[in-house]
Amino acid sequence: MQSFSDFLPEDAKRLIAERNFKVGAVLKFQVNDTNPPKLKRLIIVGFDDEKVSFACVFINSKINPHLFRTKILQDLHLEFEASGRAYLDHTSFVDCSQIFEKDISSVKQAVANDLGILIGELTPVDLENVRKTISGAHTITPRVKKKYGLMGR
Repeated sequence: MQSFSDFLPEDAKRLIAERNFKVGAVLKFQVNDTNPPKLKRLIIVGFDDEKVSFACVFINSKINPHLFRTKILQDLHLEFEASGRAYLDHTSFVDCSQIFEKDISSVKQAVANDLGILIGELTPVDLENVRKTISGAHTITPRVKKKYGLMGR
């Protein structure tokens, strides 16, 4: 099935991808960080100084008690109701216990090829809550937090 982006010129797609590839953007695409690899919703939470990589957190349908066994790990998940968040189909949980680092150029190219990967943007309040939770997470090293501007929020 064709999408609206199939009818846009390549330079217009790249421009849309560039403008929307920012902190707080919500993407949905295939990731290899899970076992098995699958389509995931993720939130861009920061960029490195050289703009070579970005940090993201995953949105999960539920908190997996086998992966997140302790209350400390479970408390690093923010519950997001779907109401008012068009990028969600149901209540979900933002996992702020770990950061995934991604190459900007490859993901940006994927977005330019399929604008449907861009599925929304966090509100300023949601973004601040996510970044504040990441900042306080002892499961993420200070080096990684500093690299992506996530220290001391």
